[in-house]
Amino acid sequence: KLLAHGDQRVRLGAQWELTAKIPTLSEREVSLTENMVLTPSKSAKEALARIHGFRAIANFLRVRIQGEARQSEIAKISPTPLLASIVTDKDPVMRALAFESLGQMLGKWDKEMESIGFKGIADESPRVRFYAAIALARSGSRFAKESLFAAILQNNGTDIYLQHAYVVALSQLRSGLVEASQPTQPKSLRLAALLANRRNGGDGVSYFLADPDPSLVREAAIAINDAPISAALPALAKLAFSRDAGGQFAPMDASDVPLAVRVLNANFRVGGTDGANRLALFAARAKHESLRGVALKMLAEWAKPPQRDYITGTFRPLPARGVEEAAFQLDLVAAQLLGEKSEKLLIATCDALAANDVKKSAPHLLAFLKTERAPAKARLAALNALAKLATPELETALVAAGNDKNPSLKTAASKLMGKRTPDLAATQLIAGWASANAEEKQDIATALGETKSAKAGEFLARTIAAIAKEPGEAQLEIVEAAAKHDAAKSALADYEKANAEPMAKFRVALTGGDKDKGEVLFKEHPVAACLRCHKIGTSGGDAGPDLTDFAKTHDRAYILESIVNVNAKIAPNFQMVILTMRDGSVKAGTLKSEEAGVLTIANPGMPPEQVKAADIAKRDNAPSGMLPNLADLLTKRELRDIVEYVSTLK
Repeated sequence: KLLAHGDQRVRLGAQWELTAKIPTLSEREVSLTENMVLTPSKSAKEALARIHGFRAIANFLRVRIQGEARQSEIAKISPTPLLASIVTDKDPVMRALAFESLGQMLGKWDKEMESIGFKGIADESPRVRFYAAIALARSGSRFAKESLFAAILQNNGTDIYLQHAYVVALSQLRSGLVEASQPTQPKSLRLAALLANRRNGGDGVSYFLADPDPSLVREAAIAINDAPISAALPALAKLAFSRDAGGQFAPMDASDVPLAVRVLNANFRVGGTDGANRLALFAARAKHESLRGVALKMLAEWAKPPQRDYITGTFRPLPARGVEEAAFQLDLVAAQLLGEKSEKLLIATCDALAANDVKKSAPHLLAFLKTERAPAKARLAALNALAKLATPELETALVAAGNDKNPSLKTAASKLMGKRTPDLAATQLIAGWASANAEEKQDIATALGETKSAKAGEFLARTIAAIAKEPGEAQLEIVEAAAKHDAAKSALADYEKANAEPMAKFRVALTGGDKDKGEVLFKEHPVAACLRCHKIGTSGGDAGPDLTDFAKTHDRAYILESIVNVNAKIAPNFQMVILTMRDGSVKAGTLKSEEAGVLTIANPGMPPEQVKAADIAKRDNAPSGMLPNLADLLTKRELRDIVEYVSTLK
């Protein structure tokens, strides 16, 4: 009776108790148990009793066979009358159970048992074939390989569950793995061998990096990088370059991005002169712009590798290493990279040169800085790189930038000069304020905040007192800069007192943000975790409103208020209500509609429920599910960037 109990915990307890008592049962009791297992079930309860009864007997047989194996090194497995009956049972669940149990019995099958296994792997039920394949692979049969190959070819990857079973089985057949890996074998067989090698974790998977089918090469790269299989990383790294038709080394075809990015990551992780060389040459010679940027980013982080893997995001720290290898290789391609037209690549190049202290690149950086037709942000990156390198070329660069027509360069030069001659820098920055646009004022205010000059503090005090006249995009920078100067703190205190209300306090985050940074924060910020509750396109959760086209009907003020005062306005269909009924019961859920005196509420995993308003004694609105202090967990700059990003979702 307990084997058919409604609680699985009770059934399992009874199953193991029966296993323990089998040696002490009388012949009659054993016969009754076997009859119960062999008799087809007529109800769900009988089916449960039959399953657990068989498991109890199978567990006993497994323990006995293991005991024999310990005594004779290898046990011979022959079909008992019970097993022989169950593997041919009409119920596929029981047949599958029989093969699952056989797969757990470590030993060599005799010929009769092999015959049963071959029938199982060809069974009409996929579930039976699943367990029969694994059991046959563990049987020690020299004919298991042929049957398994035939099953893999017949399935041809159509049933992914069977594919998994066949991969598990193949991973246990060493000779079968080698034969299935040959390039003359059908693709489905080679794929199974590749996945089996991945499962075993050996570097045999690197054999498939030379497979004639590009999809298998990609699958091998995914296995090596993502599993990971560290021993095969050097082989993956070498794919970055190959000989072209003319016999020259050329970068790999980057059209297969999942493959290419893993090859780059392999070079980053392998490191050494070869790894740095391939990354630098790929950045200089490849045609895929975004992947070239990835290579430069890896070089920029060469000496201080991130603790999480670039591809999987898992914790895979690398030891700190010197800049020498990356610096040497970057020096060889610096002039070529600084001749690019892409602003993103140029900025990434400057960052990599500065991060690796490539001082020999200073003349190239200075020449690029003086090129007026070059992208403004890239020229600014070059100036900052020269400042970090601190070579003699910096003096010439500061003069050139200070006299340049570009306001951003002038501001950056003044900011750098502020560390040497603060008063002169402050004078130059203040002089450019009146004619500057909003974006330029952001830069000037930031520079004034970092300039240790009384002139800067006095100017910021006057500016914050009349901040309403300044462009909204630059107001946050003005407030932040004022906070860094004692001379401006009194004016700042007056400003904060006058703007103590939530919306007024955060109004400086309404405009002027960076859309790209906001997108990264929206999708990746560990605390805000916006994408966990909100959907954009096909990505994200549904605990909050879908933001795909949110900005079409909501302005920046609404977006900002939704973050800093989460309960001010809760979006329709997301208001949680608590209803106290006249009979004393309580109902709660999300209010989906309210029409003709009827409220429709819903809860996850349950159908909507309709409640008559006349039956409600009290109705309370629950607070929003968003973090009430979310604005305090983000900096105002982060908040501004998120508002900027969401405001573009139209």
